[in-house]
Amino acid sequence: MVADSQIGVIDCGIHAVVADLATLAAHAPARVRERLAGGGARGRGSGTPALGPTGADPVAVRREVFDEFGIARGVLLAIPAYAPQSEIEVAAAIASATNNWQIERWLEAETRLRGSIAIASEEADLAVAEIERHAGDSRFAQIQIVGRSRSPLGNPKYWPIYEAAANAGLPVAIHPAGDGDYPATGAGWPSFDLEERIVPACAMQANLVSLVCEGVFARFPGLRVLCSGAGFAWSPSLIWRLDASWRLLRDEVPDLTRPPSEYIREQVWWTTQPMAEPTRSEYPLALFDQFAFDDRLVFASGYPGPDFNALDTALPADLPEATRQRIARQNAIDLYRGRV
Repeated sequence: MVADSQIGVIDCGIHAVVADLATLAAHAPARVRERLAGGGARGRGSGTPALGPTGADPVAVRREVFDEFGIARGVLLAIPAYAPQSEIEVAAAIASATNNWQIERWLEAETRLRGSIAIASEEADLAVAEIERHAGDSRFAQIQIVGRSRSPLGNPKYWPIYEAAANAGLPVAIHPAGDGDYPATGAGWPSFDLEERIVPACAMQANLVSLVCEGVFARFPGLRVLCSGAGFAWSPSLIWRLDASWRLLRDEVPDLTRPPSEYIREQVWWTTQPMAEPTRSEYPLALFDQFAFDDRLVFASGYPGPDFNALDTALPADLPEATRQRIARQNAIDLYRGRV
């Protein structure tokens, strides 16, 4: 194993896109193989952006991410074209097949890649079984949970997943794309892809508030959560509001014996992608000053999406070099703890 001090830039957000559920059929349990081969379930539509054929090609990732941009390690986010969380058996089969597909198509082909354990989060028992099936494989760096869920993610029905994650020493990456059943807004389904590129941050905020207020972090102090693919510019005001509201209404949440910001400080990470692009040059550094969690921010390119960011465009040019290095590599090493 390469020593941590020798690892270069780590990209924590490479999208591996399953363009068609029929692709997964050969990797799925026999009981649903025929259904996936025919295209799987049908529903409202997907939050997955059109990433193009490169999102399903390990050769392109090797050339366009590792070679062209000098990335040392990459963490995959495996995103099926449609994953119906409301149809539990199909959702679990898609998750299992997606993990098998990651191993055979990606992890065996490129040793610098790490996978994310896909799960059917609406059925905790099946999700835990899938986590346990792959937790011993060091090529998987995290557990991936869909950020557009039936209930806010702090709901107790999801707690067995967090317990399994903490026991396995694996972070849970919440990502807003890849599900066809539930919108990413609290106001229903958006009409345009333009909206779909903005509203995942709304779902992420709601889920983070839920995780804090339902006492998930207090109950599972070993749990690490990565807010993936929704940026971080929204975080300062949310954390300030959480702390202020907790001081007023702390009797409602007796499990929270400390301000919410302290749990978040210890147990939550964010990806850079999609990076906010302020209109004035002085704003990016002001954002980092407000965020004040730059030891919890990891670089993610979002490759090969239209809002892809290389490291030099993801971070302000005048960011202190020590901070840049933390975001580029050390924070990911701290998050994944030997898995990268």
